[in-house]
Amino acid sequence: MRFPITARAEPIEAMTDSDIIVTTTPANQPILNAAWLLPGQHITAMGWDAEHKNEIDTIAIARADLYVADSLRQTRVLGELHYATVTDAHAWRRRKRPDRA
Repeated sequence: MRFPITARAEPIEAMTDSDIIVTTTPANQPILNAAWLLPGQHITAMGWDAEHKNEIDTIAIARADLYVADSLRQTRVLGELHYATVTDAHAWRRRKRPDRA
């Protein structure tokens, strides 16, 4: 299987026509904005491995239908859930999954 891979200068350019978005940055401010996301997009954020890093805004995390982490404990301390918890964007945890509503 072959997939086209394209690098763009600005994150919004990449997000407007992509089904899969992968980040691996040392960003300490969000580079992906929830307003740019389209329904059905998949995001893999690999750059969140320290408390000061922050690639995705917390609204995007709150809107996620599914969140998968290799270590929830680690992401609560060092990653995206750290910021989501601090800003109360973790309300998604209380939502029922669509297939269990």
